[in-house]
Amino acid sequence: MADQSIKIEGARFLVTVDPQRRIIQNGSILIEGQRIARVGKVADLEGVTADRVIDASEMVVTPGFVNGHMHISYAHATRGIFPDDLGPAYLSNVFRLQGAMTDEEEYLTSLLAITELLKYGTTCFMDPGSTKGLDTCMQAYKESGCRIIVGWQVTDQPNPINLPVYETNEATKGDGAGHSGL
Repeated sequence: MADQSIKIEGARFLVTVDPQRRIIQNGSILIEGQRIARVGKVADLEGVTADRVIDASEMVVTPGFVNGHMHISYAHATRGIFPDDLGPAYLSNVFRLQGAMTDEEEYLTSLLAITELLKYGTTCFMDPGSTKGLDTCMQAYKESGCRIIVGWQVTDQPNPINLPVYETNEATKGDGAGHSGL
């Protein structure tokens, strides 16, 4: 699958992030493996074949979006559970729910949330590190194909889900300990 070629063909508009910031009307894209190999007008890629062809007529094709702060393993699962006017008690309820989740539940809710992100064009996100079962969630991240950066949860006070507590000077020393990403 990683070596498969894909041709996105006949898009009404292609929005690029090339140096000219072109918007190409009636365009196509050739993807080889995980790299964009060619971008241009339909006529420019007319004779190019691919393993899979996606008809993008009447569509706008954009680069993948980036979500800079997403509590992926539990935020999706808590959406709509608590009333909007819960006030300061909201976070303690969210953390209590997360604390009760099993590794499998965090894995499954991560996949569910990533599916929604991908559906709407988000291909990269930053999890600030509030994941309880990090190894399980890292497996979901790997399987999703998204680019993920995982932060290291930094708390300086005891908390309802018993995340490790760090002194500020220890948490900010910048040695990279505990940081990981895909």
